Amino acid sequence: MRLLVDGDGCPDIALMKDLAKKYDIPMIVYIDYAHQLNDDYFQTVYCEVGNDSVDMKLFNDSQKDDLVITQDYGLASLLISKNIQVMHISGKTLEKDNIDFYINSRYQSAKQRHSHKKPQLKGPKKRTAQTTNNFIANLNRKLKNNTGDKHEN
Repeated sequence: MRLLVDGDGCPDIALMKDLAKKYDIPMIVYIDYAHQLNDDYFQTVYCEVGNDSVDMKLFNDSQKDDLVITQDYGLASLLISKNIQVMHISGKTLEKDNIDFYINSRYQSAKQRHSHKKPQLKGPKKRTAQTTNNFIANLNRKLKNNTGDKHEN
């Protein structure tokens, strides 16, 4: 198993790294050249700046036993079609049973944003400590289950 991270705009990379180290899981972070991220534990894969270059590289590199962290529902849908495990940065698991709901929600939001009746749309809520805690707890549980590791916490 490897932990693959869609790193453009992804919070909590240091916390993910701590868990990857705890379970001795290779971690690869995919970002574009507009960002700089170097670390002594995880590998950084740099991609061209532009539409979906990071997503396509991550998708092409993903393998059956990988776990991917992303906030991109389109990428998640593609990965799910390859039977790759996907977790959203909120901590929710994205899978065949729920991805259509999230894709449709994204579509409806984009449709509303581009309509002529521009209602006042709020952006995403600010990330809270509770969101981070939920994400890390769920990631810890998933890594523990996937590695069969008996670590406590």
